[in-house]
Amino acid sequence: MGGALRYARAKDKSDKSLDAFKFYINALYVAITRAVENLVLVEQTPSHRLLPLLGLTPTGTGAHLAAQQSSTAEWKAEARKLDLQGKTEQAEAIRTTILAIQAVPWPVLTPATLATLTQEACDPAHYNRQAKQRLFEYAVLYQVPALLARLAACKFTRATHAETELPAVERKYHQDYTGKSLPELDRKIGLYGVDFRNPLNQTPLMIAARLGLLPLIRTLLRDGATPTLVDNWGRTPLQIALRYAFRDARYARTAIGEVYPALAPSSLKVRIDDRLTKLDNHRPEFFLVNAMLAVAQDILRVKIRYALPAFQTADFVEALAQFPDHVIPPWRKRRRYLTAVLARHERSRQDPDTRRLFLRVARGYYILNPRMEVEGPEGWVNVYDLLQIQHLEQETGDPRLQQFVQFVRHWQQAAPPPEGPSPSPASARGSHPEGPAEEDRAAVVPISADTFHRIQASLRQLSGDAEVPQDVRPRARERE
Repeated sequence: MGGALRYARAKDKSDKSLDAFKFYINALYVAITRAVENLVLVEQTPSHRLLPLLGLTPTGTGAHLAAQQSSTAEWKAEARKLDLQGKTEQAEAIRTTILAIQAVPWPVLTPATLATLTQEACDPAHYNRQAKQRLFEYAVLYQVPALLARLAACKFTRATHAETELPAVERKYHQDYTGKSLPELDRKIGLYGVDFRNPLNQTPLMIAARLGLLPLIRTLLRDGATPTLVDNWGRTPLQIALRYAFRDARYARTAIGEVYPALAPSSLKVRIDDRLTKLDNHRPEFFLVNAMLAVAQDILRVKIRYALPAFQTADFVEALAQFPDHVIPPWRKRRRYLTAVLARHERSRQDPDTRRLFLRVARGYYILNPRMEVEGPEGWVNVYDLLQIQHLEQETGDPRLQQFVQFVRHWQQAAPPPEGPSPSPASARGSHPEGPAEEDRAAVVPISADTFHRIQASLRQLSGDAEVPQDVRPRARERE
């Protein structure tokens, strides 16, 4: 080439005059290194000085090339690949410019817009039936009794018998997912994208998980659906499926066995006191954390009426009895095994192998560690913020609920437990049998001692209380 070539950055960084040449060289380099079969160089100026340097000469004859155009499915796959690589801007550019994805034309009810809708629905100066209807459907689907009570006070008649309305609300929002209506779902996905939100902030993958529609789940995932998006209670599609497996034995027997492996990610990343932990999906902790996130609202709403709003081993044993063995092996369904896992990873345990995922609030009662954060599409978020605890704080008419919220808020601010060796059996026996461990009880808990002992006393009376569900009474007797 008549001498060595010297490459260097421009001394003046503000000089952009050579950027066009840099782009040209980069494009040529990518073409040469990525070519699979043939490389055709199309140049408007055949006398370009770069061509002789590369030993290229114009052919003088035209090149006949067959037109090639990527399909919509290929562009969707490319956008999905860019998402997985963290190149969200490029992925969105493909969706908006090439796939022509549009914003949904209906308002989506999110936690941020809930207060505004509530105000509109209950404005005494302006009767807004449409706002009342939307708020009612939201309260029924997400099971928010405080909103239903407020609607009933606003003389919205359906709110007075909301317990019978859930099937009708679900039929309205699930009608596109079965039978002859599937083409309508395909049309909406084509217009608004595979992760479009319905008016109640649910994605197609969430509803497919709720209904146990495995072929649709696989299709949505293949087309780039994001399995880490959450609904208004912070639940992913996997956690939505787990919730209905806990609530419906038939779903657990017939659907969760295929839905769980399809939706479960390879791992769940959590962060506690700046300590990052990856829970692989074959670990029992992975299941327990996801299950607690899935049914935390249900446990809270039901148990707060007569017991501590926390998880007991029996809550898992009863549900897991219906799970297929390939999802949860039989030996992991046993009470003793589950109790050991919860105890091994509780917050107060001083052991180098503990992950401090759970907080023991009383003997046999656990909640998720209030200092735990999970990684989501928008970064790290505290598990109780994910569960919208700020909305529970607004339900001031329920004093027991407010005590629980204060308890969680206290532990969110509590200092991390000291590092150290496992406590000796003597020190373990010396800890309070019905409260937090010794090192945790050094802080002042917002729940008073009188309230705590009153709750304990209520547990001892459950077995003779006719208003308590039958399946709860055996657990009360266990505590004796």
